[in-house]
Amino acid sequence: MTNKDFGGPQAIRMILDRMPECPDALQDDGLAAIAHLRDAPVAALARHLFTQAEMDAITDLMMEHFEAGGFVADTAIDHLVANRAPE
Repeated sequence: MTNKDFGGPQAIRMILDRMPECPDALQDDGLAAIAHLRDAPVAALARHLFTQAEMDAITDLMMEHFEAGGFVADTAIDHLVANRAPE
C-alpha cells in the first residue's frame, strides 16, 4: 500500500488522528504534534505511506508554517504531495 492509496494528505491526517494525544496536540500545541509525527511508532506506520525523505519534508514544512505564526499541517502536507516527483 502506498501514500497514493490513502490520497496523500489524508494519510498523515489519519496517522495523527489515530494517536490518542494528537487531536489536543494539533489544536493546542503544534510543536507537540510535530514531535508525535517524528516518534518511532508513528514513523514506522508512516513509512508504509511516505519515504523518510518525504516525512522529513512534511515535518520541515509543518515547522516552517508553525514558526511563521500558524500551525497548518494540511497546507504543509498538501504542498509536499502537490510537488512530489512522479513515481
